Amino acid sequence: MRRGLAALALCLLACSGTPSRVRVQISLGVDAGAFADGPARLSLFSASGRILDAVSLHGRLPGDVVVLLDDDAGEVRALVDVSRPEGVVAAGIGRASILRGREVRLLVPLGTTPLPDRDGDGVPDEIDDCAGTANPDQSGRCPADDLAVAADLGMPGDLASASCGDGVVDPGEVCDTGASNSDDPLLQATCTTACKPRTPCGVQTGSTAARIDRDTGHCLVLWPGPLSFTAAERDCLSRGGHLAAITSAGENTLVQGLTMAGAAWIGLVAPAAGAPNVWTTTESSTYAAYRAGEPTRTGETCVVSLPGAAGWEDRACGWTSVGTLPPSTVSTAPYVCEQSCGNGVIDPGEACDPPGATCTATCRLIRACTEPGGMVSPASGACYFKAATAATYDVALAGGCPVGTHMATPTGPFETETALKVIDMDAWIAVRANVTLGVFSFDVGGLPLDSTRYHGFVTPDPDQATLPACAVATKGDARGDGWRDRPCNSSYPPLCERD
Repeated sequence: MRRGLAALALCLLACSGTPSRVRVQISLGVDAGAFADGPARLSLFSASGRILDAVSLHGRLPGDVVVLLDDDAGEVRALVDVSRPEGVVAAGIGRASILRGREVRLLVPLGTTPLPDRDGDGVPDEIDDCAGTANPDQSGRCPADDLAVAADLGMPGDLASASCGDGVVDPGEVCDTGASNSDDPLLQATCTTACKPRTPCGVQTGSTAARIDRDTGHCLVLWPGPLSFTAAERDCLSRGGHLAAITSAGENTLVQGLTMAGAAWIGLVAPAAGAPNVWTTTESSTYAAYRAGEPTRTGETCVVSLPGAAGWEDRACGWTSVGTLPPSTVSTAPYVCEQSCGNGVIDPGEACDPPGATCTATCRLIRACTEPGGMVSPASGACYFKAATAATYDVALAGGCPVGTHMATPTGPFETETALKVIDMDAWIAVRANVTLGVFSFDVGGLPLDSTRYHGFVTPDPDQATLPACAVATKGDARGDGWRDRPCNSSYPPLCERD
């Protein structure tokens, strides 16, 4: 049972007919526990103007507040803050679209990190209708140059567009289906309330929660798992998505709203000191929301989003170690999948959209694959096939695959699974340990191989006692299908890849 604030019904605007209900769910981040006794202040804004201000909420946090709204409010934005005489403040924000005659959740995680407010009007940038112009009344009247400020903040330029929802695709809008615009992940809408095309969420059965990012159309779904980082990414890929890539404060706020109950994997591969963030989508960005003291980069190369507004933390990736591989710490967690493919927009990290004959379900280009027995990875679009001529590892690496292809580098479970389907005997892959037993690397394109994040070896391999040790993909082995290490002077045909 949720403890704390008693349910409070507030009727805003005229409340004619049957009002819609918004359940404001206030949670405490790990850094905001000292504010559990409140009292809190709730400020609500509609998409076109302030509708309620400075309502005091007395009671212990966390808790819920139920608000009744007219259907024509369109959207509600919430700011909750708790102040102390010494000046310390916990605050949180959230937003939700009104669904006619239904109850929607508006998640507000409280944290002590100051919320950006560039124009100083007391309304944080992420819910401010004019992020670069002071207008505490949130009237929606923004000067033209405010669009440039919104772009600089990584925010949409049409948050307060009065025309979005009128059924006409106006300048600055990509779609507009009128009253059918929706940010409800359970509805099969095609356009958000910010007039951006939506990505299908897919089947959500078994998930914990879901949200639509109204400004990108992407669908974010929290799955309970718990799984290791790479197993979670594989599951997201199998659903046509990927672990969430968070490249702006707005996206981070949405993920925070999902991860109130505990830490969850996001798609960040912890970079070296001073390097940009790199996501599993191959996107890079300077945006980060690590909690104080993070990242530690002490063998922890995967990242979770902590509950509420607590921030990010790097953790061991948790892929199982076998044979002579370096030990891998067991680490599992729930995970947030992001569905970005399928909205008809080529977003960062995508090569094509929508999926089709030349585009995978994960929005990767499908490579030509006419070689006998060749097969395309449903995740990466790369083509895998086996060459006919057996050779030692070095000879196979240097020229065993046709021009325009290379010896295979299966960088994830989907790639290994696809590769195994095209072989009927052992075949070299571009994986070798040259310096230290058990420490392998890819031999093509400078790709990193972090065995704590992913490898395809099957116990008891790798077990070679001398260097160098090279790897094959093997199928039909009584010990299981996967990678095995072999002396590099052995002779096998290469497994080839076109990517």
